[in-house]
Amino acid sequence: MMEQHERGSWGTNFGFLMAAVGSAVGLGNIWGFPYKMGRYGGFAFLIVYLLLVIFVGAVVMLGELTIGRKTGLGAVGAYGAFNKKHKWVGYIGVASAFFLLTFYNVLGG
Repeated sequence: MMEQHERGSWGTNFGFLMAAVGSAVGLGNIWGFPYKMGRYGGFAFLIVYLLLVIFVGAVVMLGELTIGRKTGLGAVGAYGAFNKKHKWVGYIGVASAFFLLTFYNVLGG
């Protein structure tokens, strides 16, 4: 007989929101943002950057959250549950996270 394991959940919505924002912003934006602001024109760059974060980043993040909540699966399984041909999208997300963490590991020493 298979054992049923209780899945963890977030204690509060605010805690989940802060974890999602921290994941989306990342260290690259924190370290690189002041340099890019000075190099590419300050306020005009800030407006374009914020518009892209809102209209591209937020939409993609909400889409991934919706797929994850609907299926209750991980990245690869969630996209595979919708369509077997789109399972590769989950693999790209996992590979992206792996390479990003590798980059931060090298950068941080």
